[in-house]
Amino acid sequence: PNYMKSGGVSNGYIYAKDDVAGGVWYFAAPSSYLGNKSNYFGTTLRYSLFQRITGSANPFENKDVIFKSGDRMIYFQMNKTEHPRSAWTHYAVQIKANSGWKNQNGNIATEAEMRNVLSNVTEFWIRGEFQTGADEGGLDNVRIN
Repeated sequence: PNYMKSGGVSNGYIYAKDDVAGGVWYFAAPSSYLGNKSNYFGTTLRYSLFQRITGSANPFENKDVIFKSGDRMIYFQMNKTEHPRSAWTHYAVQIKANSGWKNQNGNIATEAEMRNVLSNVTEFWIRGEFQTGADEGGLDNVRIN
């Protein structure tokens, strides 16, 4: 991603332009969000996104937030009506059982599965692409508390 020093929700943000090469691209969290993050369970992930479409609108659904621990994964997926707009769109996702999280098999993630993944987070991603075709996405104000 690129870094814009000004603007955003909190004085600067990251963004990327889709090169329309196929696949779905994500913003990957820095190392400070990795490792034993058991304390994330029961908290709320907050972040802000924007999406600028340069072609015709063609939204698709996919995993929106992903935590991985080796080959294990939990993910949260919103529906198309919750996709970011061209202005900053704010999100709050509870990190707890029975709040929409799924495991790598697409089943509802149990508390034990969630705690297991969070005990050794090796990857943490937030989706940046929501359109088939050219677009640009920005991310700002990520916090877990």
